[in-house]
Amino acid sequence: MLERAEGYVEEIPYTYGYQPEIAPANMAFALAIAGIEAPAVRIACELGFGQGVSLAVNAVAGDAHWFGNDLLPEHVAHARGLVTDTSAKITLTNETFAEFGARADLPSFDYVALHGVWSWVSASNRAIIVRFLRERLVPGGVVYIGWNTLAGWRSMLPLRERMLEEIRRLRSTGHSLESAIASARATVIAERDPETEVALKFLRRQSIPYLAHELFNRDWQPMEFGALACDLAAAGLEFAAEARPVDAFARLNFTAPQRSMLEGLDVIAREETKDRLLARKFRRDYFRKADGAPPATARPEFHDLMLVRRSIVCDDIVAGASAVRIDPELVRHVVNSLRPGPARIASLITARFGRESVLECVAALIRAECAVPIAADDSREVSNRRAADCRTLNARLLELSHRHPEASVLASPLTQAGVEGDRATLDSPETLNILGLIDENSS
Repeated sequence: MLERAEGYVEEIPYTYGYQPEIAPANMAFALAIAGIEAPAVRIACELGFGQGVSLAVNAVAGDAHWFGNDLLPEHVAHARGLVTDTSAKITLTNETFAEFGARADLPSFDYVALHGVWSWVSASNRAIIVRFLRERLVPGGVVYIGWNTLAGWRSMLPLRERMLEEIRRLRSTGHSLESAIASARATVIAERDPETEVALKFLRRQSIPYLAHELFNRDWQPMEFGALACDLAAAGLEFAAEARPVDAFARLNFTAPQRSMLEGLDVIAREETKDRLLARKFRRDYFRKADGAPPATARPEFHDLMLVRRSIVCDDIVAGASAVRIDPELVRHVVNSLRPGPARIASLITARFGRESVLECVAALIRAECAVPIAADDSREVSNRRAADCRTLNARLLELSHRHPEASVLASPLTQAGVEGDRATLDSPETLNILGLIDENSS
């Protein structure tokens, strides 16, 4: 193991998934639901980008210049391979957080993303990240952070310690990390401690590679929302919104008594209470850097929405932690309105279907991967260039998805983000046409 890896699991490869919440267009829509106007993202950064799928998609499909830094050279090489022969503006580095933050040639960033980083690094590295955000994020800039919450992981803490002891013992006798984790999991499951039954069910469901990276890096620190907010406040950051639009609608996630309980709470108490009510393991949040003035207001209905699935069973759309069934007539109205092409969300609001109901439906369709918010139009020349670049990247992503199904995503020049789905759907002519990926010059 490299000394610079600082306890990060290297022996088992990291996953190849795409994180839609990192895309600037999705960030702008989620902030608009919270009433906040997003900054124009011209220069962005992803810290700890893993296999680089999200980074590559965002750099190729959008206009921003993306900087990406990751500790592992194989991650940097993989990301570089994805964007080769495209005109994407991307700068990749293989450095520690301290080394990257100390670079004299770094610009200021409008947007910084960290997915699966914060909870898996040491306190000293979290302090380095905070300093980086304080020094490098512009006032009014936004941070996306995907991190582990204590509410959902509390019962796992003692199990993890017992598994770590067993893993260390097995590793000392020559076992591979993968076999050591498998054996340690079998041991704690066999003990059948009733106080940790929820955690045991989780362990049974997960793959060994997932557990290796989730639980068995040297550093693993789930925390309360208030602790995270306090740390980020040192960089001048304030909570802006949850990153998944469906999480913004209380009716979709909480019972009426729970909603009454949440009313009147301050931000930290409200978010921590939500985490406990949902027993939430992982949060996806946007924080905004204060700039001395209230953030400009935005309205989500002034965003455009695009349908990316034609075959939608309108009776089956449910959303949120409460699995609320969205009115099929409302779903049918929204879907039929979008079939001719992208539409302004405001145009979907009618006397029968009010603003809140339409926005809930839109959030549900986004969560179901049936629709996506789209970025503002730009010149056809740029769109044609972007489409060609996306086709180059997508050929690699489709090949990658043969070996790693979690990489089933296509970069779209229309959404300036990725669109997820099963491989057969993504590779169909209909989907390629919807996403603006048909080469009009090909025979």
